[in-house]
Amino acid sequence: MLILVSFLSPTQADDHAIPSAAKAVFQAFVNAFLKEDHKGVAKTFPESEKVRIDIDERGGEYSKDQAAVLMQRYFEKVLPRKLELQDGKYRGNAENPIAQYDYEYIDEKSGKKQTAVLLLSCQKISGKWVIKGVSRYDKQE
Repeated sequence: MLILVSFLSPTQADDHAIPSAAKAVFQAFVNAFLKEDHKGVAKTFPESEKVRIDIDERGGEYSKDQAAVLMQRYFEKVLPRKLELQDGKYRGNAENPIAQYDYEYIDEKSGKKQTAVLLLSCQKISGKWVIKGVSRYDKQE
């Protein structure tokens, strides 16, 4: 639970402290996510370690292939419309960068626009920056 609390209140980093390769991974995730490209999203995940995904009722830790299937199913229910980096800045630090986005999507069941926060955490694994965590927190209207 302590990790969840730190995700909800990430510390703001000096944007220059966040490695450019980590920023590139965040951007690759965002580009694929907005295109509903589950394979592109999965390319940002670790090859041999699990990724934590909490975006719907099936939250948990998944292999890259399992995460791709989860994302494919998610995009069948949800149409992403906007991901905007909060305050235009990354959070965390050089070893554990975090990107926190204002997220708008259309819920396929209700057809209504929803707003949330999408939180991404990044880690360097075997010399490569990857997305290690994806969490969605719905905003209460």
